[in-house]
Amino acid sequence: MRPLLTRPAVGLGSLALAASVLLVAADPAHAAPADTTLTVSVVDQYGRPTAGVVTTFGQDGTPYVETPLAVRTDHVFSVPSGAGYSFSSVTPWSGSDCLGIANCPAAGQPSGFTPVVTVPVDTPTAYTIHVTVPTITGSTAVGSPLSIQIPESLQRFNAAFPTAPPPFTGLSTTNPTQWKRGAAAIPGATTNPTYTTVAADAGQPVAAVLSPSAAQSAIFSAAAAGYTVPPFTTNAVAVDPGSAQTKTKVKLAQHVRVGQKVTMTIKVKATGGSTPDGKVTVRIGTFKAAKKLDEDGEALINLPRLEAGTYKVLAKYSGSEGFEKSKARKITLTVKK
Repeated sequence: MRPLLTRPAVGLGSLALAASVLLVAADPAHAAPADTTLTVSVVDQYGRPTAGVVTTFGQDGTPYVETPLAVRTDHVFSVPSGAGYSFSSVTPWSGSDCLGIANCPAAGQPSGFTPVVTVPVDTPTAYTIHVTVPTITGSTAVGSPLSIQIPESLQRFNAAFPTAPPPFTGLSTTNPTQWKRGAAAIPGATTNPTYTTVAADAGQPVAAVLSPSAAQSAIFSAAAAGYTVPPFTTNAVAVDPGSAQTKTKVKLAQHVRVGQKVTMTIKVKATGGSTPDGKVTVRIGTFKAAKKLDEDGEALINLPRLEAGTYKVLAKYSGSEGFEKSKARKITLTVKK
């Protein structure tokens, strides 16, 4: 492919630039013989191939693009050998990156080119661009929040849309999100950017699936006709297999009269907002009772008619799969005549 000269590009950086240069004929006065190939691959921080659009620039700023323009992981350019090249990369999930370009705006045309790779004379050359895609970070303990981290390059890409020219002006950059546990979607877990793990996540990998925004879909389908931006799945965080911590509380009138009917409520809560199951036990003097927690993590226990006196009330939760056991704070019950 011969080097193409371009009129000022409009739109979103190298993606719009790559599309616009295809519309401009080569200038024979500036064209140089393209005698070898330069293969550019794009990978993310995990070494996974990442599809996008790459523009190659000569040291004088001459852009080279693929024909036809396509969103792909490996890009092959026909370039003059014995020269150096810089690159601009735009992918749906890493945003806009420049290598060897001093001015790399998310919107507009790059400038200031310093080669990052030199193609020897008559020697096919390969180069790899490393980009950063969204990740999730946070504590692996049950009950802790996990957060989606958006790389600066994607933030820069998204920031261009409020002032982008039609038809991209003001398009939403929000990514609908679904958190998943293993291969299954977690019901109701669609918050972005955080999710707090629950007991059911213990020992499981948790990740987030991001659907493309209106902005991502529009710009990439415009640049490469027929291309659909696929959903993106982040790295998975392995949640600790340990159980969620719990707290047991007792609600009870602490002063009653002999013969009075008394009901106590035992409530068990777990970190992360999940509801514990299992049994609670209570001991008051010689009285002892056990009861299963209901769907709200509560148990109601009717006390016997106690004689006058002072009693220590001991209540504890025995724990269950995914939930640690816990004891309630000791309280005193006074029975008056």
